[in-house]
Amino acid sequence: MNDDGSHAISVECMACGSKNQFPNVAFEYRNVNSANSFCCKTCFQKINAQPSKIISKNTYKHLLDSCLEKYFSDKLSGGKKVAIWGVTEKSLALLLGSKALRDHVVCVVDRDYEIKNKKVMNKFDVFPPTKLVDLDFDYLIIGAVGYEKDILNNLKSMNVNVDVLDI
Repeated sequence: MNDDGSHAISVECMACGSKNQFPNVAFEYRNVNSANSFCCKTCFQKINAQPSKIISKNTYKHLLDSCLEKYFSDKLSGGKKVAIWGVTEKSLALLLGSKALRDHVVCVVDRDYEIKNKKVMNKFDVFPPTKLVDLDFDYLIIGAVGYEKDILNNLKSMNVNVDVLDI
């Protein structure tokens, strides 16, 4: 990783076989799994490079965690509060990956709160979604992948107006 947060990567062109060096590549948390397009410096063919296939797993995890931490540090500055809907792998991964997020979570809710763990990470109690009605918070993270539309409809029916962080 470079001092400015960018990465130096080396990619082999599948068309001509030459190795290409790209000294300042910036990956963002939201697109770290997507392919970035580069142009071969020898044959000018397009090279699709997916970061997870270029860098080691440890470096990749560090990259994800550092991007995640920066994202939440910036987004939640000034004492912003977050609620999480869904005790899922996604929400747990976000909580494990970002201290800034953990420090700003005020509530975790789940429709199946009675059968989910009573505490997430031994820190956050799990409540029914109706808890959000009386809660003061700035953002919601939807951890329940595939249920976003249903959750947004539930929020609307409960008259909860909040910005959803799309991560």
